[in-house]
Amino acid sequence: YEESIAANGLTDIWMRYKHYVDGNVPPSVSFQTEASWEIPEESHINIDEIFAGPKEDLLSTLSQYLDKRTNGGKYLNHLNKWELTFYYIDELCMELNSGGFGHYLYYYGHHFDKVYRALELIGAEQTITLLEDGKTKFPKRRISRSLDRLQDILDKMEENGIEFEAEDDLYYKKVEHELLDKLLEFVMQH
Repeated sequence: YEESIAANGLTDIWMRYKHYVDGNVPPSVSFQTEASWEIPEESHINIDEIFAGPKEDLLSTLSQYLDKRTNGGKYLNHLNKWELTFYYIDELCMELNSGGFGHYLYYYGHHFDKVYRALELIGAEQTITLLEDGKTKFPKRRISRSLDRLQDILDKMEENGIEFEAEDDLYYKKVEHELLDKLLEFVMQH
């Protein structure tokens, strides 16, 4: 909570009212000292300017905007539901385009459940099917929420010749277009 308060520039207000909350709110899972807080960068673009720009640039400009607001994904606590939905799907798109499905899983697979819920929210059925197909390759069809554990599993899968080429091919040939269309529709509505 305090991280989010600092990120939004509300520390002075928090200090005045903190005594009302002490003992009543559980501490954050990843507690940080005040000295280690980083305030997300301010974007030079505001959200109104993003929507006033060319429609074909909307998704990439919004991606850059959220990257600044989250310090490259380090701080997500201050994002609202709609921003988080966009963030997780954008993260999936960028990683699929930079290294494929295995790459996404290796570095961001601990967000699998979050991106899955985000895809459900925007109605990206083909992408959901793609994720479900990829999930079937895992032991017990489960993707660990622990990044270290997930990376160990993926390393063993690679040693055993289990790859994600079929998922990559399907994404590039068919799914990417649907996903970007659904994401753009979602952004315009919310």
